[in-house]
Amino acid sequence: MANLTHICLNFKIQSSVTYILLIAIMLLICFSCNDKGPKLQNSNTALLKSAYDHLKSGDSLLFKTANKKALQSSVRLRDTSGIAETDWNYAHYYAENEIYDSAYYYYYKSFKAYESVNDHYHTGKMLYNMAFIQSRFNDYRESEEKLFQAITKLKPLQKNTSLYRCYNLLGSIYMDIEDYDNSINFHNISLEYLKKVDQKKTFRSRHLK
Repeated sequence: MANLTHICLNFKIQSSVTYILLIAIMLLICFSCNDKGPKLQNSNTALLKSAYDHLKSGDSLLFKTANKKALQSSVRLRDTSGIAETDWNYAHYYAENEIYDSAYYYYYKSFKAYESVNDHYHTGKMLYNMAFIQSRFNDYRESEEKLFQAITKLKPLQKNTSLYRCYNLLGSIYMDIEDYDNSINFHNISLEYLKKVDQKKTFRSRHLK
């Protein structure tokens, strides 16, 4: 009987030790994951910056290579904003090269990604960019609709430069369809927003980056 009691006691002690070791291992794994998280995110941020820098440099091959890496990294991290940014980069690249169907496709992808994380500012900018392309092909009704959607997103955020561009493009659209009263009205509204822009510069109608 004494031996049985001794065996049971040893079993309980061993079980307790095993349990404690398992807890310790799990905690080490968690700490390791938490430590890697910021490092991976910082690496992803660096990849996104590299892609954008190559985009601005005009080197197509380096840009596409860097942007692909940034996209793959963002997908692995499930970084929706990072994915949206790489789509935006592609859109900007194609827009600059006047390949507008591809540009519109990637602006739309970026728009949906930003929309899914309730990023109203960048959602508004993507709406403007799609509207800009549609206005180039005289798709005025769709362009107008997207511009009003963009304004709804941007106005509460007081993004005056983007709002200036939206109203200015509306003015241009109404000028093209010979609705001169609305054209003058929207151009006047755009100028009111331009007055609120901190750093004045020469603007021209184009996509937003």
